[in-house]
Parts: sequence; structure tokens; C-alpha cells
Amino acid sequence: MASETVQDIITRIRAMHSQLGWFYEAMGETTAKERVKLLLQYICRHERNLELALGAYQDQAQKAVLGTWYKATPGNSPVPDLAQLRISPEMNADEVIRIALEADQKLVDQFRQLAENGASEAVRDLFQKLIAIEEREEHQLVRDAIELEDL
Repeated sequence: MASETVQDIITRIRAMHSQLGWFYEAMGETTAKERVKLLLQYICRHERNLELALGAYQDQAQKAVLGTWYKATPGNSPVPDLAQLRISPEMNADEVIRIALEADQKLVDQFRQLAENGASEAVRDLFQKLIAIEEREEHQLVRDAIELEDL
């Protein structure tokens, strides 16, 4: 069974947000539906903002917390599989939002599990704060998607 540090986990999740940003951007270039294109561009920026927020948090976190080790279990990666995201040019905006929120929720669920299994209060607190960042961005995404509907 492989192990990784909290630093490794956050670095992988930052990379996942970067990959998702590129994925949503590419999907936006394939659709002819203007509302879906705008939504995908917004979600792309949302993912890049999350990557930056995690990076800033990572820079401020205590070295001892970032160096804490976790045992990784097979099939329990905190990074959602991009191959499972099925976005096609024919989808409507509601379907795209549902898929984006499902990917975010998988990540939040993994953060919760990591928080529950944290070796110290400081590690648990770090993952609780990351949950708050992800959920805040998720709520902002939903609000902005609703506003986009009014355009």
C-alpha cells in the first residue's frame, strides 16, 4: 500500500483542478450552444481559481502538517478520474452543471474522509478548511450559473 504526504495530496488536487480547467475549456470550444460555452468558460475559471486558492493555502500551511503521512488505499484517490466526466457538445447547461458539481462533491467527500482520519487536530483542521474552500467555490458556481440562466 502506497503512502503520501498531505503536501502530495494537495499538489495532486491542484493538478486535478488545472486539468479540469483545461478539460472544461476544451469542451467549451466544441459546443455551438452559446450558454453552454459561457458556462464552460466560467467553470474553467472556477477550476483555475480553486487551483490558485489551494496553492496559496499550501504556501501558508505549517510544514509539519504538510509533512504528515497518509496511507493510500487502492481505489480511494482524492482525485476524480477525468475519463469518467462525460461532457458532450450536445449537452445543455443544466447537464454540464450537474457533472461539474458531481466532480466537486467527490473531492469534498474525499476531503471529509481525510479530515476524519487525520493524525492530528492540525491535519484535520487543514482538510476542514479545504472543504470550506471547495464548498464556497461550489456555491459560487451554482449562484453564477443561475445568473447565467437569466441572460
